[in-house]
Amino acid sequence: MASKRSLSLISASKAEMFGMPHAGARYTGRGVARYARTQDECAICGAPARSVHHTASRGLGERVMETPNGDFSLRPALMCLCGTGTTGCHGDIEDGRMSVRWEWYDPDDAGRWADGSLLCFFAPNDPGLYDLGRWVVEHRGKAVCEITGSGRRPL
Repeated sequence: MASKRSLSLISASKAEMFGMPHAGARYTGRGVARYARTQDECAICGAPARSVHHTASRGLGERVMETPNGDFSLRPALMCLCGTGTTGCHGDIEDGRMSVRWEWYDPDDAGRWADGSLLCFFAPNDPGLYDLGRWVVEHRGKAVCEITGSGRRPL
């Protein structure tokens, strides 16, 4: 039986946001409420950053991913963005005009993540995961930019 904080109890699209690398932000304490920007520009468009976005709702909190290789405590990835929850890139994400998704370069890495194999080598939210994948930003369903360990690039 899964615990009440199990990652398996939320949708797959939300669960995929947990443990992936941050883009211009980081957690500064336990839980999901303490965080800070690590860059001054929006991870998506490059405008001056004003906020930090949790890729999965902050209300979902920290979750446990139960795998054959152990249980791992994961938090949603963070992104440094321009605007607020109603303006700029942050507003576009909150109202659904824009979305972000994690994409593995090798589709087999999705399985290695799910079974905990990668978490035996990478800490949750480890920037080293950018060697294995990227964030894809979509605007109204069309991929417009990618965020990698080297920064952002239009698509």
